Amino acid sequence: MIRKSFYRFFPTPKFLMAPSFGLDISDQSLKFVELNVAKDGIRMGRFGERKIPAGIIESGKIKNPKRLKEEVLLPLRREEGIRFVRVSLPEEQVYLFHLRLEKEGLQNLREGIELALEEHVPIPAAEAIFDYELLNQDARSIEVEVAAIPQGVIQNYLSVFRESFISVQSFELEAQAISRAVIKKGDLDTYMIVDFGQTRTGIFIITRGLAVFTTTFDMGGASLASMIQKSFGISLEEAEKMKVEAEETGEECEKCGKPMVIRYGRFGKFMACSGFPECKNTKTLAAPTGLTCQLCGGSIVMKRTRHGRMFWGCSNYPKCKFASWKKPDVESKKKESTSE
Repeated sequence: MIRKSFYRFFPTPKFLMAPSFGLDISDQSLKFVELNVAKDGIRMGRFGERKIPAGIIESGKIKNPKRLKEEVLLPLRREEGIRFVRVSLPEEQVYLFHLRLEKEGLQNLREGIELALEEHVPIPAAEAIFDYELLNQDARSIEVEVAAIPQGVIQNYLSVFRESFISVQSFELEAQAISRAVIKKGDLDTYMIVDFGQTRTGIFIITRGLAVFTTTFDMGGASLASMIQKSFGISLEEAEKMKVEAEETGEECEKCGKPMVIRYGRFGKFMACSGFPECKNTKTLAAPTGLTCQLCGGSIVMKRTRHGRMFWGCSNYPKCKFASWKKPDVESKKKESTSE
Protein backbone atom coordinates (compact mmCIF):
# COMPACT_ATOMS: atom_id res chain seq x y z
CA MET A 1 0.00 0.00 0.00
CA ILE A 2 2.81 2.38 0.96
CA ARG A 3 4.70 1.41 -2.19
CA LYS A 4 1.70 2.16 -4.41
CA SER A 5 1.20 5.53 -2.76
CA PHE A 6 4.87 6.38 -3.19
CA TYR A 7 4.81 5.69 -6.94
CA ARG A 8 1.53 7.58 -7.30
CA PHE A 9 2.98 10.78 -5.81
CA PHE A 10 6.56 10.26 -7.04
CA PRO A 11 6.26 8.46 -10.40
CA THR A 12 9.32 7.22 -12.27
CA PRO A 13 10.39 9.80 -14.89
CA LYS A 14 9.18 8.80 -18.36
CA PHE A 15 12.69 8.93 -19.83
CA LEU A 16 13.67 6.16 -17.37
CA MET A 17 10.64 3.99 -18.17
CA ALA A 18 11.66 2.16 -21.33
CA PRO A 19 8.67 0.45 -22.98
CA SER A 20 8.86 -3.34 -22.78
CA PHE A 21 7.69 -5.65 -25.55
CA GLY A 22 6.54 -9.23 -25.25
CA LEU A 23 7.83 -11.51 -28.02
CA ASP A 24 6.42 -14.89 -29.00
CA ILE A 25 8.84 -16.80 -31.23
CA SER A 26 7.97 -19.83 -33.35
CA ASP A 27 9.56 -21.47 -36.39
CA GLN A 28 7.54 -19.37 -38.85
CA SER A 29 6.68 -16.11 -37.13
CA LEU A 30 7.54 -13.59 -34.45
CA LYS A 31 4.62 -11.87 -32.72
CA PHE A 32 5.16 -8.77 -30.59
CA VAL A 33 3.08 -6.63 -28.26
CA GLU A 34 4.00 -3.45 -26.41
CA LEU A 35 3.23 -3.31 -22.69
CA ASN A 36 2.80 0.16 -21.17
CA VAL A 37 2.47 0.98 -17.49
CA ALA A 38 -0.70 2.96 -16.77
CA LYS A 39 -2.37 4.21 -13.58
CA ASP A 40 -4.76 1.26 -13.55
CA GLY A 41 -2.18 -1.40 -14.49
CA ILE A 42 -0.65 -2.60 -17.77
CA ARG A 43 -2.00 -1.31 -21.08
CA MET A 44 -1.42 -2.84 -24.49
CA GLY A 45 0.23 -0.58 -27.05
CA ARG A 46 1.55 -1.52 -30.47
CA PHE A 47 1.38 -5.11 -31.66
CA GLY A 48 2.04 -7.06 -34.83
CA GLU A 49 3.65 -10.04 -36.50
CA ARG A 50 6.72 -10.67 -38.66
CA LYS A 51 7.15 -13.77 -40.80
CA ILE A 52 10.31 -15.81 -40.22
CA PRO A 53 11.58 -17.38 -43.48
CA ALA A 54 11.94 -21.16 -43.55
CA GLY A 55 15.20 -22.60 -42.27
CA ILE A 56 16.04 -19.82 -39.77
CA ILE A 57 14.43 -21.50 -36.72
CA GLU A 58 13.58 -25.19 -36.52
CA SER A 59 11.80 -26.77 -33.53
CA GLY A 60 12.72 -23.75 -31.42
CA LYS A 61 16.44 -23.86 -32.27
CA ILE A 62 18.14 -21.03 -34.17
CA LYS A 63 19.70 -22.53 -37.30
CA ASN A 64 20.72 -19.31 -39.05
CA PRO A 65 21.48 -16.48 -36.57
CA LYS A 66 22.68 -14.11 -39.29
CA ARG A 67 19.43 -14.26 -41.26
CA LEU A 68 17.37 -13.96 -38.05
CA LYS A 69 19.26 -10.80 -37.16
CA GLU A 70 19.31 -9.19 -40.61
CA GLU A 71 15.87 -10.23 -41.94
CA VAL A 72 13.76 -10.12 -38.78
CA LEU A 73 15.22 -8.49 -35.65
CA LEU A 74 17.08 -5.49 -37.06
CA PRO A 75 14.11 -4.40 -39.24
CA LEU A 76 11.82 -4.90 -36.24
CA ARG A 77 13.99 -2.67 -34.04
CA ARG A 78 14.29 -0.05 -36.76
CA GLU A 79 10.57 0.04 -37.65
CA GLU A 80 9.06 -0.37 -34.17
CA GLY A 81 11.82 1.03 -31.93
CA ILE A 82 11.98 -2.17 -29.89
CA ARG A 83 14.84 -2.15 -27.36
CA PHE A 84 13.69 -4.24 -24.37
CA VAL A 85 11.87 -7.57 -24.69
CA ARG A 86 10.47 -10.44 -22.66
CA VAL A 87 10.61 -13.61 -24.74
CA SER A 88 8.44 -16.72 -24.61
CA LEU A 89 10.12 -19.78 -26.10
CA PRO A 90 8.44 -22.80 -27.74
CA GLU A 91 8.13 -25.78 -25.41
CA GLU A 92 10.06 -28.08 -27.79
CA GLN A 93 13.32 -26.96 -26.17
CA VAL A 94 12.04 -26.61 -22.59
CA TYR A 95 11.80 -29.51 -20.14
CA LEU A 96 9.13 -29.23 -17.46
CA PHE A 97 8.81 -31.56 -14.46
CA HIS A 98 7.71 -31.79 -10.83
CA LEU A 99 10.19 -32.59 -8.08
CA ARG A 100 9.76 -33.42 -4.41
CA LEU A 101 12.79 -32.95 -2.17
CA GLU A 102 13.11 -34.09 1.43
CA LYS A 103 13.98 -31.26 3.81
CA GLU A 104 16.26 -33.43 5.89
CA GLY A 105 19.85 -32.63 4.88
CA LEU A 106 18.72 -30.03 2.31
CA GLN A 107 20.76 -26.87 2.82
CA ASN A 108 20.21 -25.08 -0.50
CA LEU A 109 17.08 -25.64 -2.61
CA ARG A 110 18.69 -24.69 -5.93
CA GLU A 111 21.63 -27.02 -5.32
CA GLY A 112 19.21 -29.81 -4.43
CA ILE A 113 17.34 -29.32 -7.70
CA GLU A 114 20.61 -29.26 -9.66
CA LEU A 115 21.70 -32.59 -8.15
CA ALA A 116 18.40 -34.20 -9.21
CA LEU A 117 18.24 -32.51 -12.63
CA GLU A 118 19.82 -35.28 -14.71
CA GLU A 119 17.27 -37.80 -13.41
CA HIS A 120 14.52 -35.84 -15.19
CA VAL A 121 16.04 -34.22 -18.30
CA PRO A 122 18.32 -35.70 -21.02
CA ILE A 123 21.01 -33.01 -20.69
CA PRO A 124 23.92 -32.70 -18.23
CA ALA A 125 23.24 -30.36 -15.32
CA ALA A 126 26.34 -28.31 -16.25
CA GLU A 127 24.80 -27.62 -19.69
CA ALA A 128 21.33 -26.65 -18.45
CA ILE A 129 19.74 -23.44 -17.28
CA PHE A 130 16.79 -23.93 -14.96
CA ASP A 131 14.31 -22.08 -12.79
CA TYR A 132 11.64 -23.30 -10.40
CA GLU A 133 8.32 -22.44 -8.77
CA LEU A 134 7.44 -23.52 -5.24
CA LEU A 135 4.24 -25.60 -5.34
CA ASN A 136 3.84 -26.92 -1.83
CA GLN A 137 5.75 -27.77 1.32
CA ASP A 138 5.21 -29.39 4.67
CA ALA A 139 7.37 -30.24 7.65
CA ARG A 140 9.17 -33.03 5.77
CA SER A 141 9.41 -32.07 2.09
CA ILE A 142 9.24 -29.38 -0.58
CA GLU A 143 7.44 -29.76 -3.92
CA VAL A 144 8.62 -27.62 -6.85
CA GLU A 145 7.98 -27.28 -10.57
CA VAL A 146 11.19 -27.04 -12.58
CA ALA A 147 11.69 -25.69 -16.11
CA ALA A 148 15.05 -26.49 -17.72
CA ILE A 149 16.50 -25.58 -21.11
CA PRO A 150 19.85 -26.35 -22.77
CA GLN A 151 22.32 -23.56 -22.08
CA GLY A 152 23.34 -23.43 -25.74
CA VAL A 153 19.78 -22.62 -26.86
CA ILE A 154 19.56 -19.65 -24.47
CA GLN A 155 23.04 -18.42 -25.38
CA ASN A 156 22.15 -18.48 -29.10
CA TYR A 157 19.03 -16.37 -28.49
CA LEU A 158 20.89 -13.95 -26.21
CA SER A 159 23.69 -13.56 -28.75
CA VAL A 160 21.44 -12.80 -31.73
CA PHE A 161 19.34 -10.33 -29.72
CA ARG A 162 22.48 -8.62 -28.43
CA GLU A 163 23.84 -8.26 -31.97
CA SER A 164 20.48 -6.76 -32.97
CA PHE A 165 20.81 -4.17 -30.15
CA ILE A 166 17.80 -5.59 -28.29
CA SER A 167 18.03 -6.29 -24.55
CA VAL A 168 16.32 -9.45 -23.26
CA GLN A 169 14.70 -8.89 -19.87
CA SER A 170 13.52 -12.48 -19.39
CA PHE A 171 12.79 -15.84 -21.03
CA GLU A 172 9.89 -18.08 -20.12
CA LEU A 173 7.99 -21.14 -21.28
CA GLU A 174 5.38 -20.34 -23.92
CA ALA A 175 2.71 -22.33 -22.08
CA GLN A 176 3.20 -20.24 -18.94
CA ALA A 177 2.99 -16.97 -20.87
CA ILE A 178 -0.22 -18.02 -22.65
CA SER A 179 -1.87 -19.26 -19.45
CA ARG A 180 -1.16 -15.97 -17.71
CA ALA A 181 -2.83 -14.13 -20.59
CA VAL A 182 -6.03 -16.23 -20.72
CA ILE A 183 -6.57 -17.36 -17.11
CA LYS A 184 -7.62 -14.80 -14.53
CA LYS A 185 -5.07 -14.07 -11.84
CA GLY A 186 -5.83 -16.01 -8.66
CA ASP A 187 -7.86 -18.71 -10.47
CA LEU A 188 -6.57 -22.02 -9.08
CA ASP A 189 -8.77 -24.34 -11.18
CA THR A 190 -7.37 -26.76 -13.77
CA TYR A 191 -7.60 -25.90 -17.48
CA MET A 192 -6.49 -27.38 -20.79
CA ILE A 193 -5.23 -24.80 -23.30
CA VAL A 194 -4.89 -25.66 -27.00
CA ASP A 195 -2.51 -23.41 -28.94
CA PHE A 196 -3.25 -24.03 -32.64
CA GLY A 197 -0.22 -22.78 -34.58
CA GLN A 198 0.82 -22.72 -38.23
CA THR A 199 2.81 -25.97 -38.21
CA ARG A 200 2.23 -27.44 -34.74
CA THR A 201 -0.40 -27.52 -32.03
CA GLY A 202 0.50 -27.24 -28.36
CA ILE A 203 -1.58 -28.66 -25.52
CA PHE A 204 -1.02 -27.37 -21.99
CA ILE A 205 -2.55 -28.44 -18.68
CA ILE A 206 -2.61 -25.54 -16.21
CA THR A 207 -3.44 -26.00 -12.55
CA ARG A 208 -3.03 -23.53 -9.70
CA GLY A 209 -1.69 -21.05 -12.25
CA LEU A 210 1.23 -23.29 -13.32
CA ALA A 211 1.83 -25.47 -16.37
CA VAL A 212 1.96 -29.06 -15.14
CA PHE A 213 1.97 -30.74 -18.56
CA THR A 214 2.90 -29.60 -22.07
CA THR A 215 3.11 -31.43 -25.38
CA THR A 216 3.09 -30.61 -29.10
CA PHE A 217 2.18 -32.53 -32.24
CA ASP A 218 2.73 -31.79 -35.92
CA MET A 219 -0.71 -30.51 -36.88
CA GLY A 220 -1.44 -26.86 -37.54
CA GLY A 221 -2.98 -24.29 -39.80
CA ALA A 222 -0.78 -25.20 -42.79
CA SER A 223 -1.81 -28.86 -42.77
CA LEU A 224 -5.46 -27.86 -42.27
CA ALA A 225 -5.29 -25.59 -45.33
CA SER A 226 -3.74 -28.45 -47.31
CA MET A 227 -6.60 -30.77 -46.37
CA ILE A 228 -9.19 -28.14 -47.33
CA GLN A 229 -7.40 -27.65 -50.65
CA LYS A 230 -7.56 -31.37 -51.46
CA SER A 231 -11.15 -31.88 -50.21
CA PHE A 232 -12.64 -28.99 -52.20
CA GLY A 233 -10.26 -29.08 -55.18
CA ILE A 234 -9.28 -25.42 -54.81
CA SER A 235 -6.02 -23.46 -54.68
CA LEU A 236 -4.05 -23.12 -51.45
CA GLU A 237 -4.79 -19.38 -51.41
CA GLU A 238 -8.54 -20.07 -51.60
CA ALA A 239 -8.20 -22.67 -48.85
CA GLU A 240 -6.52 -20.14 -46.55
CA LYS A 241 -9.38 -17.69 -47.15
CA MET A 242 -11.94 -20.41 -46.51
CA LYS A 243 -10.44 -21.02 -43.06
CA VAL A 244 -11.07 -17.49 -41.84
CA GLU A 245 -13.68 -15.86 -44.06
CA ALA A 246 -17.38 -16.38 -43.45
CA GLU A 247 -19.69 -16.13 -46.46
CA GLU A 248 -22.75 -13.98 -45.76
CA THR A 249 -26.20 -15.44 -46.46
CA GLY A 250 -28.45 -12.39 -46.10
CA GLU A 251 -30.46 -14.20 -43.42
CA GLU A 252 -30.83 -13.22 -39.78
CA CYS A 253 -30.63 -15.60 -36.86
CA GLU A 254 -34.12 -16.18 -35.51
CA LYS A 255 -32.67 -16.61 -32.00
CA CYS A 256 -30.55 -13.46 -31.59
CA GLY A 257 -31.01 -11.41 -34.77
CA LYS A 258 -27.37 -11.45 -35.86
CA PRO A 259 -26.40 -12.33 -39.46
CA MET A 260 -26.22 -16.00 -40.44
CA VAL A 261 -23.01 -16.99 -42.24
CA ILE A 262 -21.71 -20.05 -44.05
CA ARG A 263 -19.17 -22.18 -42.22
CA TYR A 264 -17.39 -25.42 -43.09
CA GLY A 265 -17.66 -28.57 -41.01
CA ARG A 266 -16.80 -32.26 -41.31
CA PHE A 267 -19.80 -32.78 -43.63
CA GLY A 268 -19.27 -29.66 -45.74
CA LYS A 269 -21.01 -26.30 -45.65
CA PHE A 270 -23.58 -25.28 -43.07
CA MET A 271 -25.16 -22.07 -41.80
CA ALA A 272 -24.24 -20.74 -38.39
CA CYS A 273 -24.90 -17.62 -36.37
CA SER A 274 -22.14 -15.01 -36.56
CA GLY A 275 -22.70 -14.42 -32.84
CA PHE A 276 -21.01 -17.73 -31.95
CA PRO A 277 -20.05 -18.71 -29.24
CA GLU A 278 -22.73 -16.63 -27.44
CA CYS A 279 -25.33 -17.98 -29.90
CA LYS A 280 -24.93 -21.56 -31.13
CA ASN A 281 -27.76 -21.59 -33.68
CA THR A 282 -26.96 -23.62 -36.83
CA LYS A 283 -28.86 -24.74 -39.94
CA THR A 284 -28.17 -27.18 -42.71
CA LEU A 285 -27.62 -25.66 -46.14
CA ALA A 286 -30.23 -26.64 -48.72
CA ALA A 287 -29.15 -27.55 -52.28
CA PRO A 288 -31.82 -26.89 -54.96
CA THR A 289 -32.97 -29.92 -56.99
CA GLY A 290 -35.48 -28.42 -59.43
CA LEU A 291 -38.21 -30.71 -58.05
CA THR A 292 -41.59 -29.60 -56.73
CA CYS A 293 -43.12 -30.71 -53.45
CA GLN A 294 -46.35 -32.64 -54.13
CA LEU A 295 -47.77 -31.72 -50.71
CA CYS A 296 -47.57 -27.92 -50.82
CA GLY A 297 -46.05 -26.93 -54.17
CA GLY A 298 -42.82 -25.70 -52.65
CA SER A 299 -39.32 -26.57 -53.84
CA ILE A 300 -37.63 -29.86 -52.98
CA VAL A 301 -34.10 -29.35 -51.65
CA MET A 302 -31.31 -31.65 -50.49
CA LYS A 303 -30.15 -31.33 -46.89
CA ARG A 304 -27.93 -33.13 -44.40
CA THR A 305 -28.78 -34.40 -40.95
CA ARG A 306 -26.50 -33.49 -38.03
CA HIS A 307 -24.78 -36.85 -38.64
CA GLY A 308 -24.06 -36.03 -42.29
CA ARG A 309 -26.69 -38.23 -44.00
CA MET A 310 -28.36 -36.72 -47.08
CA PHE A 311 -32.15 -36.46 -47.41
CA TRP A 312 -34.76 -34.70 -49.55
CA GLY A 313 -37.08 -32.19 -47.89
CA CYS A 314 -39.39 -29.29 -48.62
CA SER A 315 -38.02 -25.75 -48.58
CA ASN A 316 -41.17 -24.65 -46.72
CA TYR A 317 -40.23 -26.59 -43.60
CA PRO A 318 -41.45 -26.35 -40.82
CA LYS A 319 -44.81 -25.43 -42.40
CA CYS A 320 -44.48 -28.45 -44.70
CA LYS A 321 -43.18 -31.66 -43.14
CA PHE A 322 -42.30 -33.52 -46.33
CA ALA A 323 -39.00 -35.44 -46.04
CA SER A 324 -37.62 -38.57 -47.67
CA TRP A 325 -34.41 -40.60 -47.65
CA LYS A 326 -35.04 -41.41 -51.32
CA LYS A 327 -35.33 -39.05 -54.25
CA PRO A 328 -39.03 -38.18 -54.74
CA ASP A 329 -40.55 -40.00 -57.74
CA VAL A 330 -42.11 -36.93 -59.33
CA GLU A 331 -42.87 -38.64 -62.66
CA SER A 332 -45.03 -41.34 -61.04
CA LYS A 333 -46.87 -38.66 -59.08
CA LYS A 334 -47.57 -36.82 -62.33
CA LYS A 335 -48.93 -39.98 -63.99
CA GLU A 336 -51.20 -40.65 -61.01
CA SER A 337 -52.57 -37.09 -61.13
CA THR A 338 -53.21 -37.20 -64.93
CA SER A 339 -54.91 -40.64 -64.77
CA GLU A 340 -57.26 -39.34 -62.14
